[in-house]
Amino acid sequence: PTCCAATTPVPARSSKTQGTITRLPIRRSFLPTGTTSLVANSSAPSGQDTGVEGAAFVPPGFLTAGTAYTADRATANNPHPGTDTLLRLQGAAFATAGVHEGDLLLVTEASDRIVDITCAPDCTAQTIGMGQSVAHGEGHLLLVGGPPPTATHLPSPSSSPAPLAAGGGSVPLIPVVLAGAVAMLALGWLGGRWFRRRRPSSDA
Repeated sequence: PTCCAATTPVPARSSKTQGTITRLPIRRSFLPTGTTSLVANSSAPSGQDTGVEGAAFVPPGFLTAGTAYTADRATANNPHPGTDTLLRLQGAAFATAGVHEGDLLLVTEASDRIVDITCAPDCTAQTIGMGQSVAHGEGHLLLVGGPPPTATHLPSPSSSPAPLAAGGGSVPLIPVVLAGAVAMLALGWLGGRWFRRRRPSSDA
């Protein structure tokens, strides 16, 4: 079948969608045998600067803490002139709309229409959202599975190192000082006893 060059790999979730899905108004998958199979009719509009522009599968963690991003490109002399902005939608909104992990989401150029294709195991498609009428979707649909990692604090290289023992392990400072004091007192006591033994008697 005739299709545009961009394709989207399909994860092994359903035998209906194992292969590669082309960005057509009617979703078809290319099977490993080289044949095609109808997956679902997206009912999205077709035509230049109108039809499906981006596609992505819902990753783990997206529906609870993820975010979707797509570009709204300014296009002069177009029914959908765009605003040159980056559009964002929280994953929880997709969950409320009935989207499941592993679903295929589509976004169109005209008005950023969002279509959800779900297979359990038969595949169905439904429009779950629409952008502003002037929106002009362009490029990929990016689904981020969770919040960005938080920065972890690392000790400064200038920090004073802890006292080290001969083997390289750290040793608490206070016990070392106390042990040294006890050793000095013991040596002083032994030295005093030795000196008294060696001192000549006054009767000699």
